[in-house]
Amino acid sequence: MALTIAHPTIAPVFRRLVRGGVVDLPALLVGTVVPDLGEWINRDALAARAHTWPGLVTTVLPTGLVMFFVYHLLRRPVFFALPNPHRRYLADSEVFSDPPLYPAGIASIFVGILLGSCCHLAWDAVTEVEGHFVQTIPALRTAFMLPVWSPIQGTIPRFVLLNAASSGLGLAFAAVAYWRWCFTRSRLLPHPYAARDFDLWRWYFWAVAVLVSAAQALPGALPLLGRDPDIYRFSLFCHHWVTSFVSAFVPFVAVGSIFIYFVWGIRSRRSSTLDKK
Repeated sequence: MALTIAHPTIAPVFRRLVRGGVVDLPALLVGTVVPDLGEWINRDALAARAHTWPGLVTTVLPTGLVMFFVYHLLRRPVFFALPNPHRRYLADSEVFSDPPLYPAGIASIFVGILLGSCCHLAWDAVTEVEGHFVQTIPALRTAFMLPVWSPIQGTIPRFVLLNAASSGLGLAFAAVAYWRWCFTRSRLLPHPYAARDFDLWRWYFWAVAVLVSAAQALPGALPLLGRDPDIYRFSLFCHHWVTSFVSAFVPFVAVGSIFIYFVWGIRSRRSSTLDKK
């Protein structure tokens, strides 16, 4: 299947619906990834149900609402731990602010989760072995032999190539858009928010989160490569490593940002108290 982190790159297609209030952006982003939640928490039955069209209502929608609630629960601490320009502009952004708890806003949350999930299933239909179009179009299952000079041997079907190509293009588009966004927003930051030293400890926090999560995921994933890695073993390695990485990274960031947020809040209250005295 296409990489989970590549699925949210479909969101810009619906920017007019987001601006018009028809679709809630955080709900849309949640919807694009929620069908894969079972894969990340080792609940294959949940993932299987989420990748069916009836499962959109019975599994994806309630799970997406829980993820949407968790997002808003962690939003302030995580935004606070982000370095600028992310912290300033995400905290001030209307589309990432408090959930719209009025009739039309609640409807936009439901629409966002379902629309994002439909896009996820449609993408998977042409990029995974059990996808509808992969099963009905024989050309997508045609396999190619990898060249002898390749470090990974074996055959690779067309739908796997489509998986890699679509995921790569999606991530490349997101990387370019992110770089342009950072460059533009960084130039608009007022002093002292533009100073690098102002956010140095935040950069350390995220670097440690990435390095610790990546390191702890390697010991369990490396043996899957074996002495003579083929495409199957390489895919197992990637899946296991990424799953382990995310399983460690998300709790690390959640717990760490909450701790930082409350410690900073306590220090700020004490400083304000001393200033008044």
